[in-house]
Amino acid sequence: MVTYKTIVVPTDGSENAKRALEHALAVADRNQAELIVVHVANIVSAISNF
Repeated sequence: MVTYKTIVVPTDGSENAKRALEHALAVADRNQAELIVVHVANIVSAISNF
């Protein structure tokens, strides 16, 4: 069985990202792993609003 020490999960606030985070939390808990959450934003669209 694979054992994870660190898990990185990206999130953008979408429903799919929320499900991925829930899964990552469960895997991290089973492995007593560190969980790193990275928030992903679309900078181009944020800048183009100005």
